[in-house]
Amino acid sequence: MTMRILLIRGMVVGLVAAVASLVFAWIFGEPQINLAITVEEHHAHGGAAADPEQFSRAVQQTLGLAAGLGLFGVAMGGLFAVTFAIAYTRIGQFSARATSAIVAGAGFAAVSLRYSAQASVTDRDRWIGERGGPACGFWPGT
Repeated sequence: MTMRILLIRGMVVGLVAAVASLVFAWIFGEPQINLAITVEEHHAHGGAAADPEQFSRAVQQTLGLAAGLGLFGVAMGGLFAVTFAIAYTRIGQFSARATSAIVAGAGFAAVSLRYSAQASVTDRDRWIGERGGPACGFWPGT
């Protein structure tokens, strides 16, 4: 199988995963976000003018969510395909299924070990610098 075909398959699978994530987000995530927005608006400090929205909430929960998840899914699918292509037969004589499971497990472990489940609110600035900076290609203090 050529690298081109493998990359296209990975990107298609990433898009399929993004569609599944989109359906899950619409069913389970959006109602909770709308509830949180309602609570926030209810508890807003009186007299404080709300910032104007660049995109309406309807656009955020439909087109914005679909575009964000779609691009992320395609990118992760492509990244996984390239990583699989590099690892296949180089990490041992494993089948394609076993190699993909090893690559997926290693990726999951790397992300899980690098980022904690929740950040301390009191230490937010340090957390952003330590974890957010390197992830975006910036080093803290630069």
